[in-house]
Parts: sequence; structure tokens; C-alpha cells
Amino acid sequence: MNIEEDKPMLDNSTSAEQAATVGPGKTPAPTPTLEDKPVEFKTPVAEPAPVVLVVKKESWGKRALRWIFFALLFLLIGAAAIYFTLTLQANQQIVGLNLAATASADKISTLDSDLNTANSALAVATAAVNTQSAQITSLSLKNAVYKMQMDVDTIRISLLKLDTITATQALGAARLDITALASLGVDKATLDGFATRLVNAEINISTDTQKSMAELDNLIGNLYLLESNLP
Repeated sequence: MNIEEDKPMLDNSTSAEQAATVGPGKTPAPTPTLEDKPVEFKTPVAEPAPVVLVVKKESWGKRALRWIFFALLFLLIGAAAIYFTLTLQANQQIVGLNLAATASADKISTLDSDLNTANSALAVATAAVNTQSAQITSLSLKNAVYKMQMDVDTIRISLLKLDTITATQALGAARLDITALASLGVDKATLDGFATRLVNAEINISTDTQKSMAELDNLIGNLYLLESNLP
């Protein structure tokens, strides 16, 4: 259907509607026509041109710097890992050594205590041994003095019996007694006096029995004096 053919019909119906609305005696308002309506024109929108990405190629220097940076970063990470690993191991070793040192110190303390106890016991034992040794020495010295007294008495009895042979044998035993007394710590001056009296008694044993008896009496007196001074 054409617009021109529909146009009279539209005008007639519109006029009738306006006449009915306005009423009798009023002039109807003019009806707008298609020519009076403004025509809207759509402005064509231009499609945007496709964006072409231009990739700028990196230079060799930048890539080298980036690789060096990553290499240094990995190197630092590796060095840090090695450092912390070695530090942890060192700390564990230090803890172990400290524990071992503590255990060793405890053992040394125990050994020191045992050693002190042993030293105390040894000191007591040494004191006891020294005491016993002194007692043994004293008893040995007394025994040697008694032995010489007996030998000198044997000489005297033999001279009273005019038994020069037994007296001479007893003189030899008395000289051995002087050697024994010297080994037991009797002073040299005392022993020299004993030896002199024995020599004088031996010289006069065959010619002057009285002089021999006098020397032997003095000798036996010296032996009793020595005995009384023994501890």
C-alpha cells in the first residue's frame, strides 16, 4: 500500500475525530501532516579500525641483564640455603659438643671425688704404714741392741771361764751387731765408741783379762743407756 493512497483516509478520520471533539461552532485545529513532522536521520557510526599490537623487540643487553639478575637471585637463594643449612648443622654440632662436654665434666667431677676419696684413704693408709714402719724400726732397733747386749755378755762370761775361743767368736758377733745398729740409724759417734771398746777388749783378751772386762763393762753400760733412750 502506498502512502499517498492511505493519506486521504487518514485525513478524513482525523478531521471527523477533531470535529467531534471540538464541537459545533468551533474551528478545528489544523491537523499536522507527514510533511510537518521532522525527519530523523541516523548518522552512520564508523567501525573502529583494528588495533595492531606492535611488539618491541628487547635488545640483547636487556635480556642479558635480566638473566644476570635471575642468576644472581638464584645464587643468593642457594647461598642463603647453604648458609642456613650449615648454620643449623653447626648449631646442632655445638649443642652435641656442649652435651658431651657437660657429660665429660660430670665424669671428671665424679673421678675427682673418687680420687680425693682414694687419696684420703691412701693418706690414712700411708700414715698407718709410717706408724707401723716406725714401730717396726723401733722394735728392730731394740732387738739389735738386745742382741749386742747378749753378745757382750757372752764375751764377759767366756772371759770369766777363761774361754778365749768363745770370747773371740762373741767379739766377731758383736762387731756385726754394730753394723746392724748403723743400718737402723744409730749415730756414728755412739757406734765408734762401741767399736773402740770392742777393739780394746780384744787386744787385752789374752794378756790382761781385767782390762778386757773393764772395757766390756763400760760397753754393756753404754748399751743399757742406748736402750733407755729408744722410743
